[in-house]
Amino acid sequence: MVLASHPFLLPLICYLIDNFSAFRWTLAFFHGILSVTKKKEEFKMKWNVFLQDSQTGKFKPYNIFEHLEFRLSMENLFKKQYPKERFLNELDQEIHYFFCAKIEWEVFITTWPPYIDAKEISRIISEYHINRTPEQRLPERIDVNVTKWYKIDVYNQLQANWERFADYMWTESQK
Repeated sequence: MVLASHPFLLPLICYLIDNFSAFRWTLAFFHGILSVTKKKEEFKMKWNVFLQDSQTGKFKPYNIFEHLEFRLSMENLFKKQYPKERFLNELDQEIHYFFCAKIEWEVFITTWPPYIDAKEISRIISEYHINRTPEQRLPERIDVNVTKWYKIDVYNQLQANWERFADYMWTESQK
């Protein structure tokens, strides 16, 4: 009766049975979600980094332990009870995997005031002043191509404070 009312379930179940690894991953994924939602109040670790809100463009602090997969990975790492040197090596590999060179974890920083070359200034003047009709309103925000900028991702932020972060993680793993 359930399969008849939901015709998409039968092909999904057949696919999952044929691809056992996908089935195991799906079970692990849903088990992780269910167990994390139960433990959300229990989990107290906090380490903030700066991220840019993609909707508002503003910088905001973000607790890296709110990342579900990273938090599960850290819980598994804590269970293994490695010696400190190996623990720090594994920790570095995990944060590199989760937070290095992925666009959603990157922040772009420029000098203040930003250096804008003459070509870009000419583009802005012609696009927003000379070629604009009086009826057109100026946009709230104008994107500018800056010449000098720096990309900092979450991995770089953690590496900048590596001694403190490593001590914090080691202390938490020993509890």
